[in-house]
Amino acid sequence: MKISGKIRLSRSFTCVALGYFDGVHSGHTEVIRKTVQYAKDNDLKSVVVTFEQNPSTVLNLENKEIITGNLAKCDIIESYGIDCLFMLEFREYMDYSPETFVREVLQKKLKAKAVICGFNYRFGKGGEGTCEDLKELCKKYGIEAIVIPPVYYNGEPISSTRIRKCIVSGNISEANAMLGHYFSIDSRVLPGRRLGKKLGFPTLNQKLLPNGVQPFFGVYASVYTYKGVSLPAVTNVGIKPTVGSNMPLAETWVFDNEIERMYNRRICVSLIDFIRMEQKFDSIEELKAAVLDSADKSKEILKKHFGDIENIKL
Repeated sequence: MKISGKIRLSRSFTCVALGYFDGVHSGHTEVIRKTVQYAKDNDLKSVVVTFEQNPSTVLNLENKEIITGNLAKCDIIESYGIDCLFMLEFREYMDYSPETFVREVLQKKLKAKAVICGFNYRFGKGGEGTCEDLKELCKKYGIEAIVIPPVYYNGEPISSTRIRKCIVSGNISEANAMLGHYFSIDSRVLPGRRLGKKLGFPTLNQKLLPNGVQPFFGVYASVYTYKGVSLPAVTNVGIKPTVGSNMPLAETWVFDNEIERMYNRRICVSLIDFIRMEQKFDSIEELKAAVLDSADKSKEILKKHFGDIENIKL
């Protein structure tokens, strides 16, 4: 998949998926799958057009915490077989009228023969363009517009808003069900104080996304992934009240794995299920016992999810 921050004149006719795709949840992936399939069926190139920033936040309509960082978003989109992804600077396009966007971007630059979006897609200056506007404008410029209906979970449309609410309340299993993949913390490993190593369980510390949704503080069954290898783990998200931390962190123990070589490398930690709330212990010995107990619980949960936890396939 080719990734670019600038749209250049396409050499091929295309089918274009439109959206911000925060979380790349099951509703979003339906749009992406349809785009890939339509492109294959009609000998077109499949393209995703999205933005670096959440348009609602830039326009001060709503300060939405993001579910998935841009690097992880690209990885997920790539996994569906898209030919090209344009992750654009929103401010460069925010003043385009709906018609200007269709004419200049979709027709002239991307040579779109079809565009596909979700049922609640908005576009153009101030988000004034609706799906119906997109259909009418695309028809004018010889482009087929396809609107994908909502994907439902428990009787309601899946949305990034519903998923955020689940993440902040600790209901990570519901969030994962709506995402269609596991909510992950995908960032570089920070060197820590190595207290975990002294206690017999060395941990990987990661910052949470500064503008990202903050998971409920607690302990989670988790899976660590680096360079395609996934291993069982247990993760504490929070401020480590027993020993103290000056910022919220994700602290992950990868069982029986040497982790010092991972400092400053980008890793992905997927939260599988919630185990318990974060708590302060009266002693380091109580903390150590709780960590070991949480590790056992994590292994039990992971076995139910994956069977063979020595050969995890996400």
